[in-house]
Amino acid sequence: MARKTRDGTREARRPRTGKIPDPTLAWVIDRYTEESVKDIGRTKTQVLRAIKRYDIANRPCSTITSADIIVFANQLVSKVTPQTVGNYLSHLAQYSRSLDQRGDISLTRTR
Repeated sequence: MARKTRDGTREARRPRTGKIPDPTLAWVIDRYTEESVKDIGRTKTQVLRAIKRYDIANRPCSTITSADIIVFANQLVSKVTPQTVGNYLSHLAQYSRSLDQRGDISLTRTR
């Protein structure tokens, strides 16, 4: 079954259950916001969707380290206030804990 994307193209629907081998951060953000929009609220949804505009979102979750989070925070500092950086990182941390608790995907791996 296919669905229309924002740019009008069609893509196959992603399964909402089960795990994919090594999803990107953007994919898991999409999944989380689609499934939980009422539970997480509009602000958190907006923040997570904004994170998708950065390079870190295109990385497989298994490759994201704490050093990558620091690089992401430094990218944010050049564009937004320190309070906004804290807000983004806080939402990302809560999101990561939620995924870890569900047993889906870990963003807290260290290397």
